[in-house]
Amino acid sequence: MKKSCAFFASLLCGLSLIACSTNAKILLKQDSPSSSAKLADKPKDRAIKIITHDKYELCYIPTFSIGAEHYSYVGILNCALSEAKSARYDVFSRLAYNISNTWLCITAPSSVQTGLREYDYVQLSPCVINDNKQQWKLKNGSFYSLDESYMIKDDGSYLYAVWSKDKEFHTHTLHDSMQSWQETLATPGNISIVTYIAWDLMTKDGNQRYFLKNNQSDKNTMPLYYNIESGHIAQYDALGGALYCMYSKIGKNDWDWVEWGLCDDSKPPLDNKAFFKFVLVGENKVRIEDKDNNVLRLTRYGIHWGVPYVAKKDYIAKDTSNAPISEFSIPQETSDWLRFSLANIGENLPFCPAPGSVSVQNPPLVPDFSLTPQWRQRLMDIARSNDGTMGHISGVCGVCLLHTYQILAEILENPHNPRSSGGYFFDTRMGIDPFVSFRARNSLLYGSLSDMMSWFAPPTPRSYDDTSRNTLSLALATSISMLPQYNWSIFAYANTQAQINATFQNMINAQPGNVFIVLPISITPEGRFVGHALAMIRLNQGLVILPTNMATLTPATFNIITTPLNDVSSLLQIFTQIASVPHARVLNVGVLNANTFYHNSFEDFVSVANCTGEGEDRRGSASLPSASFVNQCASGRCHTF
Repeated sequence: MKKSCAFFASLLCGLSLIACSTNAKILLKQDSPSSSAKLADKPKDRAIKIITHDKYELCYIPTFSIGAEHYSYVGILNCALSEAKSARYDVFSRLAYNISNTWLCITAPSSVQTGLREYDYVQLSPCVINDNKQQWKLKNGSFYSLDESYMIKDDGSYLYAVWSKDKEFHTHTLHDSMQSWQETLATPGNISIVTYIAWDLMTKDGNQRYFLKNNQSDKNTMPLYYNIESGHIAQYDALGGALYCMYSKIGKNDWDWVEWGLCDDSKPPLDNKAFFKFVLVGENKVRIEDKDNNVLRLTRYGIHWGVPYVAKKDYIAKDTSNAPISEFSIPQETSDWLRFSLANIGENLPFCPAPGSVSVQNPPLVPDFSLTPQWRQRLMDIARSNDGTMGHISGVCGVCLLHTYQILAEILENPHNPRSSGGYFFDTRMGIDPFVSFRARNSLLYGSLSDMMSWFAPPTPRSYDDTSRNTLSLALATSISMLPQYNWSIFAYANTQAQINATFQNMINAQPGNVFIVLPISITPEGRFVGHALAMIRLNQGLVILPTNMATLTPATFNIITTPLNDVSSLLQIFTQIASVPHARVLNVGVLNANTFYHNSFEDFVSVANCTGEGEDRRGSASLPSASFVNQCASGRCHTF
């Protein structure tokens, strides 16, 4: 009756089942603004002309100097000077200069923003969308921080960020000729973010965190600038106002050191050796790959410890000296940016256009989901959507896991009205491989999951527990990729019968509306490891198992499997029959849980191109974010973090 699904690429006979139990309230649909998105305006770049307190007409002059505290400042001088460069007031509220093809923004010093100092020089730093020190709003012709706690003033020669209540510095205002410029919500020059790339080392003194910095690792945090369009990972030379990118020079070698060299925000060449992509593999964990899918690594010991290099994937198994690693830590904001990008690709955003201000999207789940006859038919149709072969594999998704995501997505999307045809991710149809329509409908999301797939490893008798834990972490990343609008977390990992019993009891005790993805790994009498995935949902009546990848499933069997249960022994009796192939023994069970929406700050102020998507709560452009196609916010100019 039950068909096994592929769990790892190397486990061709295994299953990929993940159980999604609804032990929480089903998520409410979010109200979305109108989908009438409008692209940012065509820029009208020009020098920023002001009227000083003593009625002089001057312009902002961005300047680099070794004598300045941050190697840059902004002066005010005669507008006829060639140094009075054109600036852009973009849709993200940034005052941006294109200097030698690098976008640099007027930035308030941290000392003033945090209240340590009442004033300090403004400076130039790479434009990013996740630094509110670069956000300025106009009020009475002057530039203020978003919260109006400080503003840009001058001393007659230089610009400062000054507490708004200050009376010593001079207030200046925009010249009347700047009216059209200030009303233009200009297309941004880039959509880079500031981030870091870190790794951890356990020592006798505890965990030590190091950060990538040039061709070394350092205990001090190193700001890096990541451009998702060009793939650039760059450091900033503050004195020269230039970016230095990491380049992959591996060529035909098995591995080679990375190099750092000049780069900018202009369109990169087709053979972009400075392209890197972040592949989510866990909570705030990534693997980093170049344009040819070679992997960024470093060794934790030896004379070259902490020095980054790139290696081919088929060489990694041989690359074992000095404890090399390929997994890096990133800040939450970077993880959220990747999550936003995936949500846009998968059309899983709540807004189109973005509202332009902070929203609260964390309602309780709906507790009253019921397995009506219509829902029973729909869920059974999903579970029988397979052609009887192993099917395609993408990321951690075998057929079983893809079924699991479709089941949960459709229940959470509209718990009271099941679809009768089509599907959230794939076209539900008996006898058809679901990956065919999934890939055809969203090749970018399929590709993202394929990137994750390359990091799964088959379990062995000596490593199955470690591998299973790694699988659970990767499954978390996959769930975030597939359904990023929900707050996924690891609910439990159980590798003894007592722990499995306790885990199921905790799921039974969860609030109605919780949903779960369950990932059991079993072993056959012949010693073959088998993985599976299925969904569970906590209803008012009890915990319900929702089967996946059962091509010959009958209504009578489906009704037995989906009986709401409130005791562990009854749950185990059904679970062990569908969790693996016949005669296999369950070794461990990993469980993921979602019980609320996930609030991603980027969705409040970023939307791209035609983001209508599939309607309410399914917004997005099905593409990677692009600076050229950023939309205005519903409020007009977008105010970020």
